[in-house]
Amino acid sequence: MPKANQRSIVKKLRPYAILIAVAIVVISKFGARFKEDYFPSTDQQASSSSKVRHVGPFEVLEDCQWVQHKNNDGDSFVVKNKGGEYTIRLYYVDTPEKYISGKYKNQRKRVADQGKYFGGLSSQQAVEVGLKAKAFTEKQLKGKTFTVLTKWESVFSSERYYGFVWLPGSTEKKPLRLCEALVKNGLARIYTKGPGNKREYASGIVQGGAAAEGGKFKAGKGFKKRLYKLQTQAKKAKVGAWGMK
Repeated sequence: MPKANQRSIVKKLRPYAILIAVAIVVISKFGARFKEDYFPSTDQQASSSSKVRHVGPFEVLEDCQWVQHKNNDGDSFVVKNKGGEYTIRLYYVDTPEKYISGKYKNQRKRVADQGKYFGGLSSQQAVEVGLKAKAFTEKQLKGKTFTVLTKWESVFSSERYYGFVWLPGSTEKKPLRLCEALVKNGLARIYTKGPGNKREYASGIVQGGAAAEGGKFKAGKGFKKRLYKLQTQAKKAKVGAWGMK
């Protein structure tokens, strides 16, 4: 091909070459940004996850706050912290319902069973206890910060999650748990599941990386025995529901 023709073709293609070069730079730059935003490196993911603190298998949600919600009651309520909002259902304890309704399956039977547990209370008396439990929990948590420990076990495939709540004033060496306070005040029955599977429950103690109770967090069978001991004391003192009959 004559050189004159070559120079002519190159001259014609030069603008397109510049555009292609610019496009390559732009794609390279934003492609890297896209990869960084949507497919973070393993190091970045590890750095983010390392900020989450655990006690044994429990994730620790610190600086939680109680959130007003129509579905809140004594043992189930909405909390929030910097990670978002969650509905927490307490391990081990069940506070009576705050109303009687035929709208939900077996709700009336559940209220009757709750009253029976407390020595034969009527359903209306059981509801009174449920309302007191709701008020008690709200008083303990509203306007304060507290800690939640959870394994993110879902309650009957719902968006509620089982957990322990450490009341304001708790320390890792001496946590003050809401479930204990409810039982101690005669406002909850020992009825709900504990954390984990049967093996974890039977072991009784979860080895923790933190200093909880001297490096061990009691969460299984041994802890449930403590709840029964508190219940016996509440019955003897006739506090809460135990003094209504």
